[in-house]
Amino acid sequence: MLLWYTKTDLFYIEGVVMKRFFILVCMVFVAFSSVVICFAHPGGTDGNGGHYDRNTGEYHYHHGYP
Repeated sequence: MLLWYTKTDLFYIEGVVMKRFFILVCMVFVAFSSVVICFAHPGGTDGNGGHYDRNTGEYHYHHGYP
């Protein structure tokens, strides 16, 4: 073990710390950007598991066909 660090050693240590920090930031960015956010539309379903869409006027199911 060194009792003192030279200037080169400190640059090496700082580089390793920055590299690990950069990798951590990249991993966090990928984790948050890969999350898919879904918003359900308002409106309940009837006994068949579907409802009429007010915009198109068509009846559709949410959990497959009955």
